Amino acid sequence: MKLNIGCGDKIRFGWVNLDRIGYLGVNVIHDLERYPYPFKDNTFSDIHAEQVIEHLEKFHTSVNELIRILRPEGVLKMIVPHFSDASAHHPYHKRYFSCEAFRKSRFGKPRPLWLSTVLDVKVQFYKGKYFWNYIIEPLVNWNDSTREIWENTGLHNIFPATLIHVVMKK
Repeated sequence: MKLNIGCGDKIRFGWVNLDRIGYLGVNVIHDLERYPYPFKDNTFSDIHAEQVIEHLEKFHTSVNELIRILRPEGVLKMIVPHFSDASAHHPYHKRYFSCEAFRKSRFGKPRPLWLSTVLDVKVQFYKGKYFWNYIIEPLVNWNDSTREIWENTGLHNIFPATLIHVVMKK
């Protein structure tokens, strides 16, 4: 089974679609800030969370719940706003993200258990009329070091990103 959380009206056919509002096509109505989630451990082979995690107060608790209901070797894909994007500062967003949120421990504290499952982190840039972002995006995503340089040197102010794509495996 596959789970599409916080789906809104973006229904994925063949998936369990979960949202707190009963849109047409939603299979499970549940508020993601109520724990535990209404599924048994190791239920889903894939979980997709597109632009939903930033709306949740307890980021770590939410991700740990998603890992709990993910099967061993299952894949969790999250898409979250990057802090450099103006839309990240939306009034309904509880937080916005840097790539570092998914890669490192902070302030000398040990990594949370779920961080050890990160497979990939990629930054997405708005293309459209900003032709230079076709060049910037692969350079920034070259490796962890290039993303870190871009985020920590102020280059993110010159070349703001829109989203971060994160792939985790249990």
